[in-house]
Amino acid sequence: MRVASSENRTGSEILMKVLVLEPILKSGFDGVTISHLITCISKVLPIANDLVKKYLFYMIEFSFLTYSGSTNSFLITKDGIHLLREIELIKLNEGLNSSQIFLQINVK
Repeated sequence: MRVASSENRTGSEILMKVLVLEPILKSGFDGVTISHLITCISKVLPIANDLVKKYLFYMIEFSFLTYSGSTNSFLITKDGIHLLREIELIKLNEGLNSSQIFLQINVK
């Protein structure tokens, strides 16, 4: 897994837009329900509900978020916090904004 600009693409991979990924991760600090998350993100971005759910699936699958069944909410993990820090460093060091950065996860 690595954070990459749009030019750095290779074979079998999952590419996730940081523009979508970042607000989901940040919402996880306080815990967020799926309905609240979809409402908040769709106010900022024109995005399909199914795409938000797909991002949530991958973010849980790769341990950036966890799901709490007792509170029906998504919470950020240590790996998710680390990813947010990496994104911020890339934005700072390379002068990119969130719309120019993708998370690239190579699948086996």
